Amino acid sequence: MKAILPLLVLLILFSCKKEEEPTTNMDIDISYHIDGEALIMDTMMYTLPEGLPFSVSRLEWYLSDMYLYRDGVRRDVRFISYFSAREELRLHLEGVPLGDFDSLVMHIGLPADKNLSYSLGNAPEHIGMFWPENMGGGYHFMKLEGHSVDGENNFGFAIHIGNNDYYVRNKVCEKFHIGESGNAAQLEFNILEWFRNPNDYSLSEDGTYTMGVDSLMRKVARNGRDVLTLTAQ
Repeated sequence: MKAILPLLVLLILFSCKKEEEPTTNMDIDISYHIDGEALIMDTMMYTLPEGLPFSVSRLEWYLSDMYLYRDGVRRDVRFISYFSAREELRLHLEGVPLGDFDSLVMHIGLPADKNLSYSLGNAPEHIGMFWPENMGGGYHFMKLEGHSVDGENNFGFAIHIGNNDYYVRNKVCEKFHIGESGNAAQLEFNILEWFRNPNDYSLSEDGTYTMGVDSLMRKVARNGRDVLTLTAQ
């Protein structure tokens, strides 16, 4: 009996060990558009919901943490990635669970546990996204800058958001399949959504500068909940 007991203990421990869920990799290309019209930087060829023409000179942002939902259960793929609309960048994710999912969620900005000054190191792109310490520190979640024209008045705008209250959740798709290999997708970023739905954001009425203005950042962040759309390739 003494010789059998250790074997029984091992069998019990082995049988109770949770089986790891199989995972795979996923590659996601990022593209930018204005209601289906591809973004060309520094070109006054787009129209805001308020009717004013506008151009985009800067779009820098963070994408983080994908949530995959199936049968009411959430699976997390944690990551942080910086993007600039001036560069063609691909997101490579590892540890993505397999199967058919009811919906996928991704976030614009950084989760609270990572939104800490210098937490992302000293790379130039991260230093350029610092949020002022006197405003809470951490990082900008997004910088959207450009120019517009109202009559003879040519003016610039800077739509910036940061701070943990304005971490933007996007339900990027529904009914998404992730197989064992060859998982490729396109993530489309519709810039115009920052200015509408559910709030109309007007540069001429609300203002051209949002950084540190809670009421404006809140308005923009709520609009940002449907900026991103993910489709399989």
